[in-house]
Amino acid sequence: MTDLAAFWPVDEPPQLVVPDGVLYDALVRAARARPDHQATVFYGASLSYAELLDQVDAMAGYLQNVCGIGRGDRVLIVLQNSPQYVIAYYAVMRADAVIVPINPMNKTAEVSYLASDSGARAAIIGSELTEVFEPLLGSGLDHVIVAHYRDYVPAATPYTLPACVTQQPAELPATQGWHLWSSALAQAERPAAMTATPDDLCILPYTSGTTGKPKACIHLHRSVLFTAVLQARWYRLGGNDVMTGFMPLFHVAGMQGSMNAAISVGATLVLMARWDKDLIPELFETYGVTFWNAAPTMIVDVLSSAGFREDCFSRLKVITGGGAAMPVAVAERLRTRFDLDFVEGYGMTETMSPTHINPLAAPKRQCLGIPVHETDAGSSIPTPWRSWAMTRPARLSCMGRRC
Repeated sequence: MTDLAAFWPVDEPPQLVVPDGVLYDALVRAARARPDHQATVFYGASLSYAELLDQVDAMAGYLQNVCGIGRGDRVLIVLQNSPQYVIAYYAVMRADAVIVPINPMNKTAEVSYLASDSGARAAIIGSELTEVFEPLLGSGLDHVIVAHYRDYVPAATPYTLPACVTQQPAELPATQGWHLWSSALAQAERPAAMTATPDDLCILPYTSGTTGKPKACIHLHRSVLFTAVLQARWYRLGGNDVMTGFMPLFHVAGMQGSMNAAISVGATLVLMARWDKDLIPELFETYGVTFWNAAPTMIVDVLSSAGFREDCFSRLKVITGGGAAMPVAVAERLRTRFDLDFVEGYGMTETMSPTHINPLAAPKRQCLGIPVHETDAGSSIPTPWRSWAMTRPARLSCMGRRC
C-alpha cells in the first residue's frame, strides 16, 4: 500500500478546519474585512465586496418579498459566467432557498424536465434565454427574473464581447411573472433573517445524464462550504489572490474551484461569459492573475494562440484542473518555460467536486492525485488517516467503485 502520508501537504491536518456557518457567512466576512476589495471583474468593470453583498441581499429580498420564495423553495439559475451569476447564487442561498444550477445551453424540453424534477418555483436567467423559458412560465414556474449581461460591462470596454453580452435584450413577455433584474435590484428589498444551517439543503446540481435522465445530487450547506474551503487551503489561496472564473459556474468544478473558493477567502474573481483564448494575455496582465482553474484543452488553446505573450504568466502561481489528462509535451513546456506544474485533480457532481488532488509540492503528471481531507478512497488511505476517520462520519466512501 502506498504511504500517502508521505505526499500529504506539509503542516496540513487530515481534518479540515471549516469556519462556522454557511458560505454566505464567508461573503459577509469578506465584505466587512475589506469592503472596497475587488470581488468580481467582468470585461473591465468590477464589483467590490461591499457592492456584491449589497446586491446579493437586495436580490434575496426581492425573491422573498416579491416572488414569494420561502425556505427550501427551488430556484433555477440559468446564466453565463457573470457577476449576475455570483449574485444570483448567493441571493438564492441568502433567501433560504435551494440553488438549482443549469447549463444555459439547454433547450426548452431539457429545462422543462429539470424544472419539473426539482420542483422549481422561480428562475433567474440571461436575457438570451427568454424564448426558451416563455413556454414554461405558469406550468410550475411562477416567476422568471431576466438579467442582461451588458448592464455590468463599461460602455467603453476595451475587450471583445461575446454575442450573449452584446445582443439587445428582447422586451419581456407581457404575461404575469416576468421580472427585469435591474428593476428588481432597484427596489432594494431587504430579506428576512437567514435561518439556513449547515445541515440544511443548499444546492441540487444535476448529473450529465449519461445513463438516462439527469439526476439531482443532494448537497447541504456543509458540503458546499467544505469543498470550497478545502480547495482554498489546498492551493494556499488568500485574499490577495486573483482567480479565474472561466470554467462554467453551473458545473461543480468551476462553481467550487473558482467562484466559491474565491469567496471563501475574499479573493478577486475574473469572469468571462464565454471562453475566448485571445483575451487571456490582456486579462492576465491587467489583473495579475495568480490562479487559473482550467481544463487542459483551455491551456493548449492559449499556448497555441497567435497572440499569446509569455509574460502574461508572470504572477501565475497555480494552474489546476481536470476532466482529461494534460498532454506530456504541454506539461513539459509549462515546467521548463514558466516553472509551473499543472496540478491535476478529480471530482464528481456527486461529491460537490474534488475527491483527489495532486499535492502542490509533488504533483505527478497524468495522475488524479491523492484523496483530499476526510475522503475515504478505500485501501489507499494510510493507517493514521484510517484510524482517525473511524471516529468521524465519512464524507465519501468509494471503496474501489463508482460512488
